[in-house]
Amino acid sequence: MLPRDGRWLMRMAAMIVPGPIRATWLQRCEAELWYRELEARRAGASDTRVRLKTLIAAAASFGDALWQRVDRERTGTAVSHAIRAPRFCILALVVILLLIAVATGGLARTRRILKGSGFGNRDRVVAICIQELLLGRRQGVTPAAIDKWRQRATSLEQLAAYSFAQPWYATGFLLHHGPAPARLPHTLVTPEFFTVIGVKAWSGRLFERSDAGSCGDCIVVTQHLKRELLRTSDSVVGRTIDYEGRRWRVIGELAHDFWFLTQKLGGISLMDRATAQGRVVGLGLLRAGVSADRAEQELRQIVRLPALEAVSLAERMRAPVRTFGLGSLMLLLAIALISGGAVLSGRMAWRFWTFFFIKTALAAAAVLLLAVDYAGAGQLSITGGNQPGEPVAFWMWIVGTLLCVSWSIADQKMRCRTCQRRFVMPIRIGSPDRVLFEHEATEMVCPGGHGTLYLEGMTETFRQEGRWTKLDESWHDLFVERQ
Repeated sequence: MLPRDGRWLMRMAAMIVPGPIRATWLQRCEAELWYRELEARRAGASDTRVRLKTLIAAAASFGDALWQRVDRERTGTAVSHAIRAPRFCILALVVILLLIAVATGGLARTRRILKGSGFGNRDRVVAICIQELLLGRRQGVTPAAIDKWRQRATSLEQLAAYSFAQPWYATGFLLHHGPAPARLPHTLVTPEFFTVIGVKAWSGRLFERSDAGSCGDCIVVTQHLKRELLRTSDSVVGRTIDYEGRRWRVIGELAHDFWFLTQKLGGISLMDRATAQGRVVGLGLLRAGVSADRAEQELRQIVRLPALEAVSLAERMRAPVRTFGLGSLMLLLAIALISGGAVLSGRMAWRFWTFFFIKTALAAAAVLLLAVDYAGAGQLSITGGNQPGEPVAFWMWIVGTLLCVSWSIADQKMRCRTCQRRFVMPIRIGSPDRVLFEHEATEMVCPGGHGTLYLEGMTETFRQEGRWTKLDESWHDLFVERQ
């Protein structure tokens, strides 16, 4: 006779066991414990030791009870059924989108492009440079041209200039992802820079024309420079720092969301005399109602440079994303029209085509986000144009979208036309060496018993889609999985 405590533990574990086998399982476990107790007493164990061994064995029966509850065959069937269901496909695509969002910092680049530039004046800021016809690259203009535009241009409300301490061809900082502070780009600007872009510093005085001569060692720092170089989050206004081989006096800090060509910008300081004599990029603020094209024509006439360009930074950022997004929307619209026509004609159920449309839309959205956030779509160079890596983003988007559509169509062909679950139990029919009679084919069935799909082993035409046969209600009892 088992101890009372062991009996109660055994009966509690029996509550986990499925009802049809509960009595048999309980009888078997009690018999095993009885023999264990008998062997322990024959070995001369004390009553306390026998009681302890019995309780341990009764408690261990909970694991066996859970194992009996989990029907391995039924569990495997349920998992297989869940994987073949259309909900699993949609959920997997949603998880991929969430992973992309997490890996890209909440789609930071996409949100910045949709929001526009990080300037307070937004769409009114243009970069002025020269487009070389032979080499196809952009370069800056001379300070003399900047002075002429300041005096004669009526389409610009204000005009500034900027340059980088690195040579014009050194654009690698836009592709830099490491923490090396020496590679943080140092921007050289004229006193009107912050006024043109409409950004104010958190604290300290900005560069003004009145004190330009006394600010040769002044610098305005970004939050990125503070994290990477100074390793602090506290205010650094008034401090003296070592940066780019010189000592600078910090007179201002920029906000966390400040952005100008790149988020990894370092410090911003006034141009020195040597820089002002070289090539610089003009940065103009358009007057209200004036377009970038009109300003470009006026600036060309003033300096007589037909290769001159006035590039809207916000428009140039949005251009590739607008192209990719419009292409994806046109593709989804075409799929929606085809799906709607098939539903109206009665060829397929509306659920079949709705699932196909949602699946394709989620896959296309994943490719679009990858092209924007990883391949650099909307990334600008130091002269305001799109980076040379733009074709990579384009081909990544177009090839990825085509692959997603191809996968979606192939996956849709292998699904039931009624419940959208993938077919199971492929059966080979015929022989590969037969052409006319009993030729090779594969037949699969819907796990819910809705119909069968017959696939020819030899492709006869370029539209080999398979033959779908719908089964009537008399077949449903032969299938375990029901919708």
